[in-house]
Amino acid sequence: MMLTRLLYQEIGREAHETDQNFVILSGEGTVQINDEPDIHVGMGSVFLVHAGAQHNVISGSQPLILLTIYGATNLHGPHDKEGCR
Repeated sequence: MMLTRLLYQEIGREAHETDQNFVILSGEGTVQINDEPDIHVGMGSVFLVHAGAQHNVISGSQPLILLTIYGATNLHGPHDKEGCR
């Protein structure tokens, strides 16, 4: 588990060997996963990046504070599909 604060930054495109869950605690930004359309996220957004998916998180005009949980897949929600949501 990791807590990250991004202000006009991005985590950089990356992939992991395990699923990665994100919970947006405050702020707003954009998520990019593989070649899918960009996803706007804000406070309360929860999304999953499946193992092996290329992804990036970019903060918007407000600092983005996010909680990242590696390997836990119990946060799947109604928007889960191949690669993200």
